[in-house]
Amino acid sequence: MFFQFLSEKEGNLDEVDELFVKLTGAELKGQIIPVSVELSNVCLKTISGKEYIGENYVDDLRMSDDKIVEIWLEPEVQSNKKAIEALNRSEVIILCPGTTYGSILPNFLPKGMAESYRTSKAKKILMTNILATANEIEDVTQRGYVEIFKKYLKTDSPFDLILMADVASLDKDLFNKALSYYKLEHANLVEKIENYSIKTVMADVAIIEEKNMRLRHSEEKLGRLFRTLEF
Repeated sequence: MFFQFLSEKEGNLDEVDELFVKLTGAELKGQIIPVSVELSNVCLKTISGKEYIGENYVDDLRMSDDKIVEIWLEPEVQSNKKAIEALNRSEVIILCPGTTYGSILPNFLPKGMAESYRTSKAKKILMTNILATANEIEDVTQRGYVEIFKKYLKTDSPFDLILMADVASLDKDLFNKALSYYKLEHANLVEKIENYSIKTVMADVAIIEEKNMRLRHSEEKLGRLFRTLEF
């Protein structure tokens, strides 16, 4: 939806970098490459059998126990050739934290994207969310996330490494206060399964945003981690 808005302003979905910087104030270090330059809607089906058209419903239902079980695009669209090329030449691919069914998985729904991900020789990293929204996942562990990505990436080996946030160093009082707010949203802390089949690293990359009492990934901490990370 955001890139659709940008394309309406810019006139070309494939050339939105400058406008993105203007609108967000972000210091862009790389390049924004849309996975498709065709417009489409993210559609979803929940465990109760209800179906919705529009990515906004992922957020609207984020506190609902009516978990999402399937997503697809209407209409189906082709991948952007530039996105395919980027996957093919990448050395590392990182699936970052975000709304799993709204922000991350839709990137692999255009035709050709999942296949290009599978065939890419890049090292592939999954960064799990710190907390999972109520409608996101049943098994609130790294295994639960991997099972979801296996389905849409169509591979039994989607990642070489999983990164999870270690919250042990956070201020205990602030952390418990933040968790109390998340509990009101029925969100759960993602737990690590020990001795999981995919190498999993717990890292001190989380901070507490005190203004809104939210748990976030720290840009500075992530920068230090990735400078020293070994596969």
